[in-house]
Amino acid sequence: MPATAKADKKTRDDLFDASMDLLKRSFNPNLPQPQRSALKGQAFAIQEQWFELEAARFEKATAKYAKALARVDKAVGELKAEIAALGNAIKLLGKATRVIAGVDKLLQIAAKVL
Repeated sequence: MPATAKADKKTRDDLFDASMDLLKRSFNPNLPQPQRSALKGQAFAIQEQWFELEAARFEKATAKYAKALARVDKAVGELKAEIAALGNAIKLLGKATRVIAGVDKLLQIAAKVL
């Protein structure tokens, strides 16, 4: 069996930071309650994925891993940029959805390690 490793530390750290930024944003009293709830839900969904990613192991030499990781990194970067630009909640929710979908795909290729 090929050697396995965890996902890149930067990716894991960026994912966690993005989830915390979304969570902080969900406490903004100037946002309508439905948007605040949606942001909080997305933050928790990303945190759940972060826990899974922390435990997952990957065969890093595969092109499939590299491509999936690049998609996740791009999506997280876009989400963080939108948060930093104080983008509206609807855009943040869309970017968060892309992050969640990307991490789902990444986790699907995790190596099956006992």
